[in-house]
Amino acid sequence: MADKLEQAQQDVEEIKVIMVENVNKVDERGEKLEDLEERSERLLSTSHTFHKQSKKIMIKQEKENRKAKGKLIAIVVVLFLIVIIVVAVMLGMSSGGDSTLPSDRAIPPSTSTPEETGQN
Repeated sequence: MADKLEQAQQDVEEIKVIMVENVNKVDERGEKLEDLEERSERLLSTSHTFHKQSKKIMIKQEKENRKAKGKLIAIVVVLFLIVIIVVAVMLGMSSGGDSTLPSDRAIPPSTSTPEETGQN
């Protein structure tokens, strides 16, 4: 019977050691979970900050893009107007050039008589 009692005490001791190890492991897991929770809270906070900053940057970039497009459109319009003016001047010069002169510079009448020109 003493053997059975000793065996039971050894079993209890083994179970006690296993239970102490399990309690220690649970404590370690708890600490790791707390650490993980703190990290996840920091990550969440950082992600919110990043989201806000990225929105601000995106809005700023959109404004800059609109400004750049406006400047580009203005440059294209100015260049187009310059081309139109140059073409109009060139066409005006090639069609005689006198069309823009005032009418008070009319050609004086000929002093020749119809006999001199051969007309009767």
